[in-house]
Amino acid sequence: MPLTVSNVVRLPATQRRRTQDIRPHAPCSACSIRHAAIGARVATDDFQSLVSVASNRSFEKGQMVFGEGEHGAFIYSVTKGTVMSYKLMSDGRRQITGFFFPGDFIGLVDNGCYAHSVEAVTETQLFCYPLPELNAVLLKHPIMEHRLAEIARHELVEAEEHALLLGRKTAKERIATFLIKLSRQAQDRGKEKDLLELTMTRAAIADYLGLTTETTSRTLTGFAKAGLISAKASKIQILDEETIRQIAEVYHTA
Repeated sequence: MPLTVSNVVRLPATQRRRTQDIRPHAPCSACSIRHAAIGARVATDDFQSLVSVASNRSFEKGQMVFGEGEHGAFIYSVTKGTVMSYKLMSDGRRQITGFFFPGDFIGLVDNGCYAHSVEAVTETQLFCYPLPELNAVLLKHPIMEHRLAEIARHELVEAEEHALLLGRKTAKERIATFLIKLSRQAQDRGKEKDLLELTMTRAAIADYLGLTTETTSRTLTGFAKAGLISAKASKIQILDEETIRQIAEVYHTA
């Protein structure tokens, strides 16, 4: 069975969107995050086929992209800013399931609906791909099907790691794991891996890690006092990566 957007493993979503708000504006082959998105390793002609179905939309901080359970009309690629996916419990409690940065691909659906809600953490720009048109492009270009499968497999691994974090790790281990993950993502985007910009609030970090805001702030302060990091406003510099890795039990891979 060919891989299409409707039968691939679902990825995190965004928030409520009005179709008329989407403005035609295609990404270009010089895009700085193309290497990380679905257009990675795609020949120029094939990439133009992908570009031809894309449009661009801007979101303000706190604005929803789409909501859990909504019909999945688009999938998205982050080109600027940060978004987060989350699920709400019946009593209003929120579990953040992921943060997404330029190059990340979000919003794949299962059974026609989004599995999470997604919200802009900062001012954000997304490329929007209508599902029918994207499926048609994928059928014509197998390398893009393969890339989409890679993204889905990566999200499965991320989900398993997050389940382990929530189920077994202590507060210190969770914070350390989060810092190492942010460091790796920064490096993947061509940024300094030891200088992190926390675009999300402490409360959002706490929701993602399954901690209270107080515990999150106290643990980060403890890391700073121990000389593992330095923190100033929204920026964190990693000073002792090896020790943080040891706390997180996340080690270098070959």
